[in-house]
Amino acid sequence: MRTTFDVTLKNGRLTHRAGCEFIDLPPSIETAIQRYIIQVERERRNRYL
Repeated sequence: MRTTFDVTLKNGRLTHRAGCEFIDLPPSIETAIQRYIIQVERERRNRYL
C-alpha cells in the first residue's frame, strides 16, 4: 500500500481512502486495471445522482 488517509465528503461523511502503486506491470494488466477503476468510479457516481 502506498498511502492511506481520511477524507471528509461534501455531505459531511468521513471515509477512509487508500492508494497503491503498481510496479513493472505488463501493459495489458495495466489497461485492465485502468478500465476496472473507470467502471467502479462510473458506478459510484451513478449511485449518487
